[in-house]
Amino acid sequence: MPILKKRFFTTLIFILLAFSAHAIKIPILFIDELPGSIHKFIKNKCPELVFKCAYVDKEDVGHEYEVIFTDGTIINFNLKCSWVKVFANTLSHIEFLPQRLLDYIQAELYNEPIECVERTDSGYYLRLSANRKIIFDKKGNFLRTE
Repeated sequence: MPILKKRFFTTLIFILLAFSAHAIKIPILFIDELPGSIHKFIKNKCPELVFKCAYVDKEDVGHEYEVIFTDGTIINFNLKCSWVKVFANTLSHIEFLPQRLLDYIQAELYNEPIECVERTDSGYYLRLSANRKIIFDKKGNFLRTE
């Protein structure tokens, strides 16, 4: 019987640790509940978007925010409250991207749906609906497709 108890408690501890490793998503119902820098970013950079709700992912290392707008646009913000991903049906209101990147989208991708724009330390990634990626440097210069 003691062996069964040890296995039971070991299994229970393993399950609890597995669940505690996942982020806890906490809803935010009012835009004023977001950190000031995110609220200011939304107000200044995309004023035509209407706030619907947001979530904060609380993890051991900090918080990440997912802000959802009524038109379906989603903007993810990192621990420093800087945007890192944009999911949008249209990029017409995503004017905070580098002008060269916006020009490329307008000239080369006018008919192709863009699923996501991601900002990284090295530049920008556009994920297209055809499971293609287009990579740009920090200034918005085209680098390559994948």
